[in-house]
Order: sequence, then C-alpha cells, then structure tokens
Amino acid sequence: MVKRRVYDDEKHIHFVMFSCYRRRRLLDSDHAKRIVIGHLGSKLAQRHGLCLGFVIMPDRVHAMVWFPETRQLSPFMN
Repeated sequence: MVKRRVYDDEKHIHFVMFSCYRRRRLLDSDHAKRIVIGHLGSKLAQRHGLCLGFVIMPDRVHAMVWFPETRQLSPFMN
C-alpha cells in the first residue's frame, strides 16, 4: 500500500498550478483573467491566505500561495 504524503503540515509557501481542460486557450480574454483573479482572491480571503505572485497564461495559471494555518492547501484547491 502506498503511504500518503502530506506537504501541508508546516507553514511553507506553496507553488500551485492548474490548467484548462485539454490545454484549451480559455484564458485569452481579459474578462476570463479577471474572473480567475477574483475567484483566487475570494478563496484566499476565506482561508486568510496570501498570494505572493501569480501568472495567468492562455491555458494555465501558476501561483505562489501561503496560509497562516496548516492543512489549508487542499480545501483551497477544491
């Protein structure tokens, strides 16, 4: 049986990345980018997190996030 690895037990900065289905270029328009930024900001505010930097590309998003409490990364990504 594979042992589950947990990387959210300490207050580290996390690099997260998520992409569009089949790498479709859904984030080309400014409107779509604003939706992503607004949603990212509201989810971080709910968990009292900070975004230390992000990049929105046409088919994916990279972000560096930090949470003041442990075990917040998984609920944030859901």
